[in-house]
Amino acid sequence: MENPFLGCHPTDPIPNPFLNQSKLFQFLRPPLTTTITPFLAQKPKQKQPLPTAAGSLKLPEHGGHLQQAITALEQGSPIRPGAYISLLQSCIDADSIEDGRRLHASLCSVQDRNPFVETKLVSMYAKCGSLEDARRVFAGMRERNLFTWSAMIGGYAREQRWGEVVDLFFGMMHEGVLPDTFLLPRILQACSNTGNLETGRLLHSLAVRIGLLDSSKEVRVSNSVLAMYAKCGELDSALRFFERMDRRDRVSWNSIISGHCQCGGHEAALRLFARMRAEGIEPGVVTWNILILSYNQSSNPDLAMELMEQMESSGIAPDVFTWTSMISGLTQNDRMNEALDLFQEMLLSGVEPNGMTVASAISACASLQSLDNGKELHSYAIRIGCIHSILVGNSLIDMYAKCGRLEDAQRIFEEMAEKDVFTWNSMIGGYTRAGYCGKAYDLFSRMESSGVRRNVVTWNAMISGYIQNGDEDQAVELFHTMEMEGIRRNTATWNTLIAGSLQNGDPDQALRIFRQMQAFLVRPNSVTILSILPACTSLLSVLKVKEIHSCILHNDLQRDISIANALVDTYSKSGDIEYARVVFDGLSGRDLISWNSMIAGLVLHGRCHDARDLFNQMKQEGIRPNKAIFASVINACGLDGLVNEGKKLFSNMTEEYQLSPGLEHYTGMVNLLGRSGRLREASDLIDNMPIEPDAALWNALLTAARIYGNIRIANFAATHLFKLEPRNPETLRLLSHAQALYGKSNDVSKVPRAKKEGSVNESHGYCWMEVKQKVITFSTGRQLTLNSESKLAEINSRIMDTNEVIPDFDGTILEIEEDSEDIVGTHSEKLAVAFGLVNLPTFRAIRIVKSVRICTNCHTICKLISKLYKREILIKDPKSLHRFKDGTCSCRDYCFRPSVAALFTASRFHGSLPHSTNRFEVEKRYAGLLRAAAQSGALPDGRAIHGRILRTIPHPSVFLSNSLANMYCKCRALPDALRVFDEMPNPDVVSWNTVVDGCFLSGLRFDALACFREMLRCGVSPDEFSFVGVLKSCDLGMGFSAHCVVVKYGLGDSAFVASGLAEFYAVYGLLSDVMKVFESLERKDIVLVNAVIGLLAKAGNLEEAFKVFCNHVLASHLLPVRATFVNVLSGIDGFEFWREAIQVHGLVVKFGFEGDGAVQSSLIRVYANCCCMDDAHDLLRYSNSQNVISWTSLICAYASQEQFRDALDVFCHFYHDGMMLDDVLLACVLSIAAASESQKLGIQFHAVVLKYGFGLNNCINHALMDMYTKCLCMPDALKIFQHIGEDHNLLSWTILISGYAKCGSSMEALDTFYQMNKEDIIADSVACIGALMGCTDLQAVDQGEQIHAFLIKSGSEMDVTVQTALLSLYSECGSLNEAIQLFEMMMVHDVVSWTALISAYANLGCNEKALLCMNQMLQDEINPNHFTFVSALKAAAKLTYPVIGKLIHAAIIKSGLEEDTFIGSALIDMYCKCGSIGSAVSYFNGASKHDLVLWNALLAGHAQHGNVLELLKAYEEMVDRGLKPDDITFLSVLSGCSHGGLIDKVVHFFRSMSDDYGIRPQMEHHACVVGAFGRAGLLKDAVSFIEGMGINPGSTVLRTLVSFCIMYGHVRLGLASIAKMVLLGQMDSSAFVLVSNLYAVEEKWHDRRKIRDVMEADVVNLKKVGVSWIT
Repeated sequence: MENPFLGCHPTDPIPNPFLNQSKLFQFLRPPLTTTITPFLAQKPKQKQPLPTAAGSLKLPEHGGHLQQAITALEQGSPIRPGAYISLLQSCIDADSIEDGRRLHASLCSVQDRNPFVETKLVSMYAKCGSLEDARRVFAGMRERNLFTWSAMIGGYAREQRWGEVVDLFFGMMHEGVLPDTFLLPRILQACSNTGNLETGRLLHSLAVRIGLLDSSKEVRVSNSVLAMYAKCGELDSALRFFERMDRRDRVSWNSIISGHCQCGGHEAALRLFARMRAEGIEPGVVTWNILILSYNQSSNPDLAMELMEQMESSGIAPDVFTWTSMISGLTQNDRMNEALDLFQEMLLSGVEPNGMTVASAISACASLQSLDNGKELHSYAIRIGCIHSILVGNSLIDMYAKCGRLEDAQRIFEEMAEKDVFTWNSMIGGYTRAGYCGKAYDLFSRMESSGVRRNVVTWNAMISGYIQNGDEDQAVELFHTMEMEGIRRNTATWNTLIAGSLQNGDPDQALRIFRQMQAFLVRPNSVTILSILPACTSLLSVLKVKEIHSCILHNDLQRDISIANALVDTYSKSGDIEYARVVFDGLSGRDLISWNSMIAGLVLHGRCHDARDLFNQMKQEGIRPNKAIFASVINACGLDGLVNEGKKLFSNMTEEYQLSPGLEHYTGMVNLLGRSGRLREASDLIDNMPIEPDAALWNALLTAARIYGNIRIANFAATHLFKLEPRNPETLRLLSHAQALYGKSNDVSKVPRAKKEGSVNESHGYCWMEVKQKVITFSTGRQLTLNSESKLAEINSRIMDTNEVIPDFDGTILEIEEDSEDIVGTHSEKLAVAFGLVNLPTFRAIRIVKSVRICTNCHTICKLISKLYKREILIKDPKSLHRFKDGTCSCRDYCFRPSVAALFTASRFHGSLPHSTNRFEVEKRYAGLLRAAAQSGALPDGRAIHGRILRTIPHPSVFLSNSLANMYCKCRALPDALRVFDEMPNPDVVSWNTVVDGCFLSGLRFDALACFREMLRCGVSPDEFSFVGVLKSCDLGMGFSAHCVVVKYGLGDSAFVASGLAEFYAVYGLLSDVMKVFESLERKDIVLVNAVIGLLAKAGNLEEAFKVFCNHVLASHLLPVRATFVNVLSGIDGFEFWREAIQVHGLVVKFGFEGDGAVQSSLIRVYANCCCMDDAHDLLRYSNSQNVISWTSLICAYASQEQFRDALDVFCHFYHDGMMLDDVLLACVLSIAAASESQKLGIQFHAVVLKYGFGLNNCINHALMDMYTKCLCMPDALKIFQHIGEDHNLLSWTILISGYAKCGSSMEALDTFYQMNKEDIIADSVACIGALMGCTDLQAVDQGEQIHAFLIKSGSEMDVTVQTALLSLYSECGSLNEAIQLFEMMMVHDVVSWTALISAYANLGCNEKALLCMNQMLQDEINPNHFTFVSALKAAAKLTYPVIGKLIHAAIIKSGLEEDTFIGSALIDMYCKCGSIGSAVSYFNGASKHDLVLWNALLAGHAQHGNVLELLKAYEEMVDRGLKPDDITFLSVLSGCSHGGLIDKVVHFFRSMSDDYGIRPQMEHHACVVGAFGRAGLLKDAVSFIEGMGINPGSTVLRTLVSFCIMYGHVRLGLASIAKMVLLGQMDSSAFVLVSNLYAVEEKWHDRRKIRDVMEADVVNLKKVGVSWIT
């Protein structure tokens, strides 16, 4: 059977490469197992009239006659097929399936039955709603034609069973039946509704091949294809198809506009709408409705309303769909009153609402809780008869429930004859909101028995009801029951539980539910995040915030402005203002809340200058500040003491912004004035306030009065404060403090003594901090661990050395909230700080939450610790956040300032060790000094300490001697260490370990092993530290022996020893032994785990490394450290482990390592290697530890993605910041210049290289050579090569050879290649490829064969790139047999090798074989690329066989490569050469991008077809669009005008080339001008033109002149031209033919015979004999 995708094929002897080849068709659609009969290709039968009924049986006219006819049939009366079909049609018209079944039972009475009878039966069953009966008849048919399939597909389409429609289509194709113009749109509609884009594309290509899109009258199919692409979201394909449509009607425009609206392209939809009207097609009501509905659904009802007004002004009345869209849109956007007003306007306009309209209006009433309006709508629904609509009933139930009329809601619920799940949910939700969970549960239980399955919304309503009513246990029970009932919990379910836990005051439980939600792979939404973030505002929750932030990024929720604002606020309150600023700066659109959150956060952290700058920036951007922002900025002015600026802001609130100040603004002003000592002014401000002061305001005044010693104002403020808060102990403490300082304690009696009455409880300070994911509690006076006690002593010593004065007060003074340390012991915040210094990494801030206010003494000491230890400390007490950094606090010490009468005494840090002079203490102190000298490598200081020891301690102990030996070893003074060792009377294991390690550090591996053996011989048992230097000094055999020693002494369980053994085995690639050592340990610490992960990753075994990370870090009690993440990330270099990389990044954020420089550099490298450039750049941009390695990684990554501009921007930023350059970075930026082929940029980088002294670096020189070669500046590359001198290596030679080959200097490339061989440098495959490129250009196949032999000898022949280069060589040089042999030898045939072979066949004219190769390539399931398609199109064009061209075009559409410029050019060329200029123009018009290549192809096509007018019109349009023509453009224009006889145009365009565009004409252009003169018979003008060329005419020009000399009989001129060709050495076979023809014109047959004899004697190559075909 014929292949329908070929249509009519030629009968000429050319073999058709696609006959009996099904692979190309399989490439376009799902595979079929049989061939397909082209239904449309069959000879159409003449339409026959349907036969009438026979004899006594007449056709029915009424229902009674139908019954009579059926009865007669049942009695055995025969009937003709036509009459039987009419009876079936009557059943269809009457929708009587029972009568149809009776007719079906009498089928045997039909005479001369044909397939149309059974087809009608199928149609009857399908249209009467019994698809099962239709399918049974359909399945039993022996012969099914197009009408049968149409009836079956139509039935399923009416039932909207679209998936089965698609299945039926493939079944139809399987039987060889093709759809027609009526059936194809239905199948396309099925693809649209199921989103089956693949089948849709197949149908598109099928329509192209069978000609259903060629008819200019039939637009139905085209509209269906367009609608399919639009509904499937393929807007690019839809737009391309739309532009190519020859005829577009209103349906076409509606489809493309609807597609853009569906994908959110509203602006593009409006542009298409305007274009539709501009092209003379007035939009109908459907078009307007599409746009109005789209804008309403995209939360933009204002624009929808404008469109509706434009619709009315254009003379089109809105219909019920228009009004309903607007009312529903306003309701969904919380504009309920406007929705109700619009509903009334709709009634006044005379448009009757439908059920959907009334339901939307009732929903608006429900949201407004407008009972009266709801009742009116209820009565209106009864009046218009839509009360029985489920939509209306559900809306009424919801409205009455929200308005508190549950009885009415229940009555409507009971009256509804038909209830769906939304009905039940509305009623249940009403009861739960009202607190009647019992009644709600009764309905909940009744649902299943009523035949309505409960959905997730039902369960959520019940869970939410129980949560709101405080019955959390019942809610949790329902939550767990859901899964057992088969209901999948959704995000709203989890949100309800999270909100309930927060409502009940259990944020930890909420976080646990949040994590469990993610573990169940439920995607959180904005409600989830906004619920959980406020629970993480504590300083101890920073890791939790980052965990949530990671979840936000993972779920792509960061663009939600409300979530971003919540993140800014939460980060600020949890103490991470830097991250808050990162989130804020990353916002593309900031609202007022964004600015407010960020400014408030900056003020909270004491960064007042930044807050004021942000406030000014906000005003510059035109954003009007609100009251909250003014309160924050006034507080910022107060912290910085900017009284005048603060007062100006306060006045501007009312004068400029018409905002009335609130209590928070007056409190800020009192703080502002009080901090500056303006107490009277602050008091007057309070007296003149229009509102009553609150406790915070009086507290601010009292604090200021205490600090500045104004006891009168202090008593005044305390009195008012006590009235407001009589039981607040802080009030009395502050007042007592102020009075005691100034000696006025007697005045205290004026204030009620609540403390004496026992109403004020003594405060006891507690602190909390998080260490290793555990919250640790510290209480005042608590004993610490030994390490922390030592740290306290160290802190005390260092503070004493600073001579800083620590404020303190005597015990009679009641200070703030906590008693002095002399009474209660060391304050809890000091204990927490000491513990944090010991147990937290140095890069992590110490975060502490304190139950009472921090005292002055502790505040001062925390400032000193932050300065001495370079640590950031954050302490949150009930009053404020204190951020200590570099010796300052964010609170500006306001509450801790000493008053003018305060007395300060120096005090020491509590808990310091007393001074001791015993020998042990002295040696211990000397050991500490020696350790410091060893760490800093200060050998002179170490020697000085040694001398002091000898003077003060005659016989040092082993402990001190070990310290001396260790110092000398670390300072690389091994002889001194050995002398100390030799003087030791009884060296212990530490002594021996020190010497062994010293030998190893000095590079004396064998001496280290000798010392170890001597230690064993002396009977000293090694410990776990003995094997550090030993294992690193061993080879493989010695290492096995050392392992035996480890086992012998029972040290195999030591993690330290195991780490050394693992590293040793990894060096020798024994990863299995590494894992054996690792798994043998029962207890594994994080150091060992890190070491094993790093070793596995370095060895390339990433999967095993991740397994260790998951099993021994995440799933265990071990906490990761910096090295953990660095090692895990170190091996990721591509997408294979991308998911794991994302998870690791999340863990980095969770554990707080995102600020660590090493971890950040590793993350940047991972993102860069995985091509996620935005993520990589953001990481580096906000990094606090940027270095040249991370910058280099980012720049190289941008370069690898060809984002050269971004790479250069990053380098410029790096360079201008003054950071140090290195050779790797410079090589990277030079590669950018090379890749962008920018010589100017490369010269600038070369200057930088010379400026910073990298001119002698060979790595840089090679990069410079590569840059110059790629910029085609071979002289400069050669200079660099010569500058390298005698240090040439293979790389420098290879760069030079490849550069010459790419520049077209093929001879120089080969010469350089041979010169390299003379230098005894063996070429690699890259150098050989460069030489092969030179051989290809020179057509030097002999030299290429020599290189081929060298490659065989060197074993590089099997390299794919080498084989491809050899394939190109042989094919370009015409050695097709060698090319084929090489291709067959290749082990792997990829798309490159196939393309090379196809191109070779096409270039050598073997077009049929080229296409057969492409077909074989498809059979091997290798998808073609654009080069393959271009070569195949070239072959199809030479065959001038349009059917094959269309097949290839269809394959291109399927591959998605239609927009490729070169493919587009080849397609136009193919269609033109196949004589289908219309198809070429159609493709050109539909292309989304018209560049110069595409225009040139179109112009060439018009020129080939002699369409001169179209050619000139296209040229003018191209120029009008701003494209500059090139020499190829002018060649087509000149050729077309020349063949069209337009001499003036030819002359004009020829002059325009050089005059207007500066293009130098080539010989081909001159030949076109000569041809124009010759066709007009103006040979003298042609000769004059040639003589005026100024250069020797080429053979093309002279041959053109000779041809016209033959035409017009000018033999003498022709012979003169031939003579000129002889002189120029341009004689070839065509010239001999011209001479022969000239002699024939003069009838000089003897001379003509001589020329022919010369030609036949093989002196010249004869032309091929012409062959023609006809199709």
